[in-house]
Amino acid sequence: MSNATKVLKGKLTVSELMSRDLVTVSLGTPLVKVASLLTEGHSRHVLVTDSHGALVGVVSDRDVLRHLVPGENGSDNRWEAKSVESVMMTKFVASTSEANPHDLAAMLVNGAVQCLPILERGKLVGVMTSGDLLLSWNRLRPVLQQAGVDHLTGLANRSTFDRRLAEELERARRQHTPMSLIMCDVDHFKQINDACGHPTGDAILRLVADCLSRHLRTYDVLARFGGDEFVAICSACGAAEIDAPLRRVQQAIRSMSVPTEAGRRGITLSIGAAIVPPGLKDLTPAQLIRAADQCLYQVKEAGRDAARFVELADTSVEHLGPLAPHSQELNPTVA
Repeated sequence: MSNATKVLKGKLTVSELMSRDLVTVSLGTPLVKVASLLTEGHSRHVLVTDSHGALVGVVSDRDVLRHLVPGENGSDNRWEAKSVESVMMTKFVASTSEANPHDLAAMLVNGAVQCLPILERGKLVGVMTSGDLLLSWNRLRPVLQQAGVDHLTGLANRSTFDRRLAEELERARRQHTPMSLIMCDVDHFKQINDACGHPTGDAILRLVADCLSRHLRTYDVLARFGGDEFVAICSACGAAEIDAPLRRVQQAIRSMSVPTEAGRRGITLSIGAAIVPPGLKDLTPAQLIRAADQCLYQVKEAGRDAARFVELADTSVEHLGPLAPHSQELNPTVA
């Protein structure tokens, strides 16, 4: 969240109901209209704002129902003539940035108020109760998106990759289609950092990320695995299809260079890939990562600046050794 958003301590939970179907009315709104909104909509609460748009209270369907039921003397409460504030049981004693957060927290815990607003630049972005934080989806979505991105390269980060790998592996199993996992790292990256400095190293990582984005398919899941290591999840990509994208990436990387004090320095990648054929059962994400990492290790042991892939089988998954079976090295010469 941005620094302009003040959030009290507490567990974060998101109410889908509140975030999707937030209903807001202003002070003076006839109660009959409020009742209609609650009946027609999917929300059980209506947020009440003042003329400036600041949140001043909450009206629930129970608050309205109490005024729809006839009084003890049998007469109605003439609710048709009432406005929303007449039934507003939850009122906010503070909705400004100057409010003391400790006092507000104490009021929530003690039950003095049932919930408090979260305002950002005068706009309502959420409501806090003693146990929940209900945020507008429009406010929460960019926060979640930012949390899943590596800030240096703009690619997905490791946590996003782990989640997507499990999803894509399960999808390939259900749909009986192949998939591939590509792992690559920058050759001699530590030497580059030591000799040229971290700014040059960062520039190389951004160049490699951009190159992968341009030369792999738009729907492949690209991520920074950690340090100078990158990964790509390629759905519906088997042994017959993996050769071309790996060649494109290597050719593009070999044509790139970065300026240093000693002149321009070229970049090369070592690449390993593991292919999951259709029908392979009981393969875990960790096993797939291990197989691709073994291919990558083989390339680096053989001298780097090359690519190798392995097509897994039930036997190779069960007994992955230091050299994965059925591996093939691509011809370094690009046609």
